[in-house]
Amino acid sequence: MDEHYNIDLLTTYETEEAPDKIMSRPNPDRKAANRAIAEKKTELKELKEKYATKLNETKDKDELTIAAFEEQEKELKLEIKTAEMELGLLELKRKEIPSKVESNLKEESVISSQKRRLFINLVKTMNYNCEKWLQLIFCQFHPKADETLSLIRHLLTQPGRIRQRGQILEVELERLDSGVQANTLDKVLEKFREDNHLNLPDGRKLVIWQAL
Repeated sequence: MDEHYNIDLLTTYETEEAPDKIMSRPNPDRKAANRAIAEKKTELKELKEKYATKLNETKDKDELTIAAFEEQEKELKLEIKTAEMELGLLELKRKEIPSKVESNLKEESVISSQKRRLFINLVKTMNYNCEKWLQLIFCQFHPKADETLSLIRHLLTQPGRIRQRGQILEVELERLDSGVQANTLDKVLEKFREDNHLNLPDGRKLVIWQAL
């Protein structure tokens, strides 16, 4: 990989015909129905919470007071009844939609050539190994090991500034919002410097720090 910089020298964009194979996959119509039901449930929950809040604010809840309250909030009650009815109809409609559909892979798809698939798998493997290597290092300094993977992924999108100074590439990251995570990153970067891991393939030195 170090000897090549042009991806087209390593792989190809050619495709191959997909095999003649019947595949079963989730029905997209079912997914849309689930989404509509979830949205209607959220709407109904908000309406009921609104009704309950108004009821709790009513003083002296005797029969006359409750009757007056229900008369005053009849439009809200109608909205709740309508939402319940619409939810029931959506759930009935979903029952009529198959959860799976079948299709012929050959008629719908093409696949990347084997050479390209092998290259993609190589890149995925390298990415996975790098991520796990970073995680092992972060675990040495972060108090909660189960947070290290999300911390690393958050770090990869952290804003910053890049400057080229001769043979030194400087990266100044905006400091992480969490004091604990920022402290962990400081320790990890210090270990990278001590272990001499901050060198680029072309010989330049990489300097990374968090802004104060």
